[in-house]
Amino acid sequence: MLAHVNPGQNKVSLVSIPRDTRVHLPGIGLTKINHAHAMAEAGGKGGHAGTLAAIQAVSNLCRCSLNYYVKTDFDGFEHFIDTIGGVDVKLDAPIKLTYNYRTLPAGEQHWNGETTLDFVRERKSLDDGDNARQRNQALVVQAIARRLLVPDNLAQLPELIRQVKEDILDTNLSNADMLSLAWMVRGIDPEEMYFVQFPGNSGKAHDPLVNAELYYWIPDMKAWSDLSREILGDAPDE
Repeated sequence: MLAHVNPGQNKVSLVSIPRDTRVHLPGIGLTKINHAHAMAEAGGKGGHAGTLAAIQAVSNLCRCSLNYYVKTDFDGFEHFIDTIGGVDVKLDAPIKLTYNYRTLPAGEQHWNGETTLDFVRERKSLDDGDNARQRNQALVVQAIARRLLVPDNLAQLPELIRQVKEDILDTNLSNADMLSLAWMVRGIDPEEMYFVQFPGNSGKAHDPLVNAELYYWIPDMKAWSDLSREILGDAPDE
């Protein structure tokens, strides 16, 4: 997920990049964007190499520079949600959790880390599959922002940052950077966060890693060129 923060306009834009997005990776060719991290890490250079490869893949796709990054894993995400006291989410319709063998009811509810993780991972029971999952992930990002940006939590940010740093696997944000970012966006209404999926369409193509035809999200770069003017404030590099 790519986030663009514009403090001058009190605006945060979130771009969800499908894991099956077809991109060109150096030394591999056209393959899925989520292979960038996995292949770099598997090359024996460690997790940070995977981070850098993923950042470069996103930067190349979106045609923009990425100033900051944060990487976590499932355990870290779950613990982070518990650390901030859970999140409050309103569902328009019930959602079945395939791997937890239960259904989340419609309406307002409070979730702990385990339930939130199950929710952001769920796609099999959703009519729109991965597209719906990405929208649900944005819903949780909004819920996290609501939780963190209330006055009581803003006052506790230094201690909260110390705690959540344990859940971050890799980042170039210092504690001071995190504090500055929080204060910068404190006036933003989480409900007004703009969310969009990277434009494209479903398709199938040959994958050089498995030497077989796979499902892909084929990016529409013309549509992204137009959309990025709105999201990033200017046109991407051609």
